[in-house]
Amino acid sequence: MKANILDFGLFEYHLKNETSLADSSIRNYCYVIKQFLQRNPDIDVVDDYISFLIETAYKPNKSAYHNYYGLKKFIEFKFDSTEAHRLLKVIPRPKLKDPKTSRVMLSREKLNEVIMNFKNDKHKVIAVIQKFTGARAGDIIRLRKGDIRIEEVNHRRVLRFNIKGKGGKLNTTYIYNKDIQDYIINYLQLDKKEEEKINWLKDKELYEEFYFVQQIKEDIVRRCKYEKEELRLINRNYIWYWEDLKQALDGCKIDIKSFSTHDFRRCFANCVWEDTKDIILLKRLLNHKHLDTTERYLRFNTLDSRKVLETIQEV
Repeated sequence: MKANILDFGLFEYHLKNETSLADSSIRNYCYVIKQFLQRNPDIDVVDDYISFLIETAYKPNKSAYHNYYGLKKFIEFKFDSTEAHRLLKVIPRPKLKDPKTSRVMLSREKLNEVIMNFKNDKHKVIAVIQKFTGARAGDIIRLRKGDIRIEEVNHRRVLRFNIKGKGGKLNTTYIYNKDIQDYIINYLQLDKKEEEKINWLKDKELYEEFYFVQQIKEDIVRRCKYEKEELRLINRNYIWYWEDLKQALDGCKIDIKSFSTHDFRRCFANCVWEDTKDIILLKRLLNHKHLDTTERYLRFNTLDSRKVLETIQEV
């Protein structure tokens, strides 16, 4: 059976509206399937999938991953469970090394050192929010005006973050530490009047609907009126943040291959775990849907199990 352009449109709609995938994953998978369908394949024939994987996986550790899982999502969308299982059973899954095995878990002090080595003040603020909330860098960069608020809870000032995560899930989290609040408030000018904010935004060259999205030169990208242009701008700002992080890591003598923007989230998870040993609380803070997702963030070892057994077995 030959696929057609309608299949791609329906697949894209399915990913955007019926899955909890991140925007970046949806873009990657749609790109893969667009390439696949341009070859005019017979989607019932396994060899067409396998040849596509072999011919397009020029960088095995990354492209092969995206290509395989893009095809997997398409097959699961297009066929019933029995037929999908038949196809996926014979399509070779790429053997990737586990990226988490080579990650470094930085101490709180070392994280502070990395943050201080950022060149850009805006990126320092993003990293601080990551460190103390565990939010993804992309989700922070996408924060719109009004998503960060100064509130009072039980006669105590708090900084509230309404963060839109994977699949559009809303995660409301707070920063209670007054010094960290002051640092973020002062940078974002959250306590200024509206007319003062406008002048401040122009000075910072920020896209007016966001806190952290800097505009590209007007002759390249004008005012973002369409979703794709807006996403392109957000992605560009993420790349700038990642490039600044790599320089900060280099300044701290940390291998840039062992730490990424997402490792702020992993460090946050392990800090919460070390302080509380409460995985249900951690799941809620990370806004995970499934507990096994939370478990992958933690470094369990036999020593943890031994300590627990020794404690409960004490007479």
